[in-house]
Amino acid sequence: MRPPSVFKGGARPVLDSSLKAQVNFEIYFFASAAEKKRFLADPIRYCGKVTDPITYERFRPTAASPKTVYGNRTYFFTSESSRATFLADPVTHKDRRTGTT
Repeated sequence: MRPPSVFKGGARPVLDSSLKAQVNFEIYFFASAAEKKRFLADPIRYCGKVTDPITYERFRPTAASPKTVYGNRTYFFTSESSRATFLADPVTHKDRRTGTT
């Protein structure tokens, strides 16, 4: 079963890596390259809740949310201190930890 579209009335996404985008740890698939481009132009409008990569708190980002782009992925944060921690060592925080060391 394919996931629903993030766009109201949008076509069902295609599970194809070329039609995939990530915001924080969340993964989104799209029905076309045009839909992906539309999403990436304004992810806050479509993404819903995301997970802060430092605190793991779920929140809905706003235009005022601290953010950065790392590795072709946009990251939003719950606070400026969370963003600063990420920027100090983004490799450690860029992907969700599994709890193993």
